[in-house]
Amino acid sequence: MCGRFANHVEKLGQWAGLLGAWPSDTEVGYNVAPTQSIPAFRSPLGEGMRWSLIPHWSKEPSSKYSTFNARIEGVEAKPAFRDAWRRGQRCLIPALGYYEWRKEGGGKQPYFVHRADGEPMVFGGLWEAWGPEGRLSCAILTQEAEPSMAGLHPRMPLMIGPEDGEAWLQAPPSALATITARPFAAELRIDRVSRAVNDVRHQGAELVAPALLRQ
Repeated sequence: MCGRFANHVEKLGQWAGLLGAWPSDTEVGYNVAPTQSIPAFRSPLGEGMRWSLIPHWSKEPSSKYSTFNARIEGVEAKPAFRDAWRRGQRCLIPALGYYEWRKEGGGKQPYFVHRADGEPMVFGGLWEAWGPEGRLSCAILTQEAEPSMAGLHPRMPLMIGPEDGEAWLQAPPSALATITARPFAAELRIDRVSRAVNDVRHQGAELVAPALLRQ
């Protein structure tokens, strides 16, 4: 899945032509967690959105259900996400990479997944507006992990390539099957990193650096 990620992206690379300025009042760091406000794009202009989607029909922003991820399979039928999906309320969420965990040595060992070429990842997401003030929130869509990633976790974020970015934002849901079924073209790298990631209070570039086998 994707329960923690790094979005300290210095250069947008191939995405620079589609994604514009990032909002200044959002969480940009190396250990971003659900419910924080993150930069997301539903147009070339970035906006701050709460990472954990609040359905428009919800009576309050908090929920006992996890809404920071949404499975692409069947998203059109899930009560929390179906209206956003049917209305085409999709967004792009840039990231340096994301974390997954394995149980190792009596604890949770984090791994950082990122592009081998250093280019940013961009996740496909859904957004929603809640309440009289239209508070924005979002969820990262996930898909079945590609074979090279399945040993780490059976799921992975839905990654959008630059060639599909505009269509992801603008095309009707019925036209997205080609995008969602397309294998991610870039090579991904998995690095074992420090267990300091396990505490969301820890931040800094050292969190994404490959760690020694003993910590």
